[in-house]
Amino acid sequence: MIKNADDIFFQSTHSKLIQSWECCVNEIDNNIVYCSIYDLTDPSQNDGQTYIEIPLENFNIEQQSKLRFFTIFYLEIFQDIHNEENGHSRIILKENIWTKEEEEENKRKAKIWHDKILKNIKEIS
Repeated sequence: MIKNADDIFFQSTHSKLIQSWECCVNEIDNNIVYCSIYDLTDPSQNDGQTYIEIPLENFNIEQQSKLRFFTIFYLEIFQDIHNEENGHSRIILKENIWTKEEEEENKRKAKIWHDKILKNIKEIS
């Protein structure tokens, strides 16, 4: 995590960004954050079906308190420019656009649609 201006200077002068993803939280369960991801480095790799699991401990305490359904964040991987075997990553949370009430309503609606889709799939099978 970047803590101060010295860290930003060091990271910008000693490392280069090699991979970046936009992530959307789908669920948090048993200290695992389940996310859908979108490759920002090479958008041609996006198939709309890419998911990852990130241990909750990879987020700092402040970030953990802000994580919830549909939270958007960026996951970035950096490589040391002087030693390619060394690197680091960082997570940057995007501010949530919904209130808690809106989030709960969206979850409720998503569950209704999810259940309808599953029902239709079972009827077709």
